Amino acid sequence: MSHDAHASAAPAAPGAPGAPDDARTLDAQTPAVRDAGKILLIVLASIVAFAGIVQLFVL
Repeated sequence: MSHDAHASAAPAAPGAPGAPDDARTLDAQTPAVRDAGKILLIVLASIVAFAGIVQLFVL
């Protein structure tokens, strides 16, 4: 169910207000989006690593 919600929500975002302005703001935001993606990956990796360490101690 959650995958369907994400799939339907994602395409709506890019074509929101005014096409020419969108292109400019998209170019300006790309580095920030890349940084956010890297941070998210690091956070997810650390959560997975922490869960693995906890499992080692529990088992």
